[in-house]
Order: sequence, then structure tokens, then C-alpha cells
Amino acid sequence: MVQVYGARAFNWRGYFSLHTWISTKETGANSYYVHEVTGWRHYVVQSRPDDPDRAWFGAQPKLIADFRGEQAERIIEQLGDVIKEYPYPTEYEAWPGPNSNTFVAWVIRQIPEMDVALPNHAIGKDYLGDGIVSEVPGGTGYQFSLGGYFGILAGVREGLELNILGLSLGVNPLGLGIKLPGIGELALRNTNPMPESTLSAPETSAIETVGAGKASQKTL
Repeated sequence: MVQVYGARAFNWRGYFSLHTWISTKETGANSYYVHEVTGWRHYVVQSRPDDPDRAWFGAQPKLIADFRGEQAERIIEQLGDVIKEYPYPTEYEAWPGPNSNTFVAWVIRQIPEMDVALPNHAIGKDYLGDGIVSEVPGGTGYQFSLGGYFGILAGVREGLELNILGLSLGVNPLGLGIKLPGIGELALRNTNPMPESTLSAPETSAIETVGAGKASQKTL
């Protein structure tokens, strides 16, 4: 199992942005691993056993994407080597990046089976370092970014986003939604991979799913 989560960032930054992470559980394993970047260590990348949907400094997480079966296994096979190649292992800047969202977006771009559209208010996801053009994390589409300060993104899963000083707004035709800075996407459909069992989880669950309605399923 491979899941991508996001929760409101720590302290005042939570008014504007999310902290995102990746959780994995191999077939037959008894525990999950959480892969994320935090800013209070010299080596900012962490991969450790942890609850996949634990609160982030009191903020409840939202499930962004969920992969199961053979597709999840293929992602896990690649994940360890990909994380080792992360280009900013000792760098962290809350704005405009590199930060936790830069890490998750970068990892997603490196793994073909892991197309995930991150929320527009995950500040740092558009940070491309010295690059200015890249494929979008959602897989089909491209983005242009000037250091994460300004940019434009167009993708099938993401829709259209305009980034001004790290704050993004836009529309998502496939998700039938709009994107607002600091608020996120208000949509009728979730365009990310999400199994039916997750979408039908009871409302009392601690996990909230980003988006509503039936998710588009990825072909295995």
C-alpha cells in the first residue's frame, strides 16, 4: 500500500499551506513507513516506522491518493532508490522551497506509476530548483516555475494553476472544481487514484479524503 497525505502546516504557516508525506506498507509487513521532509534536522529527509495518518502538530491529515496491489508494489520497489537521489537532502526553506512538499512532488515525478496531483496550497510543490520547466506530478501536463515564486501549471489531473509568490489559484475541469490560495481545491470529483473502499469510509474516520465523488482509477 502507498498513500499520500497532507495536513495543515505547523503554526501560522497552516493558514496558507500543507505539510505532505508518503506512507508505505509492504505486502505482509506489520507496520507502515512514513517518508517525509522536516526542517529541524541537518539531514531533512526521514523514512521511519510511524502511523500513516497521524496528526501533524494537532492537524488532522487528509488522504490525497491511495495505491494498492501490484501498482503499489512497483512504487515501493523504486521508492528507496529515488529518495536517496533527492537533490536537497540538507536544505529546507518553508517558502518558496525546498520543503516537505518539494520532496513529495519530486518523488512523485520520478516514479512513473505514481501520478498524483498535489493540492494547490501545498506551497513548495512548484519549486524546481535551477529548472524552470517540468512535468506536473499528476503525470500528464507541464509546468513553468521561476524558483517557486511565479509560475503556471497545466495538467489533466491538476487542471490549470497560476502561482503568484507561492500562492496558487486556478480551475480543475476534470474535477469540476476551483482552486483558492490557502483554502485548496473545492471540487465535486477527486482526480487522484483512490480505491472505492477508501471513498466509502464512514464519516467518523480520522482520515478525510481530498475531493468528493468517485475517483478516477488508474489502469494497472
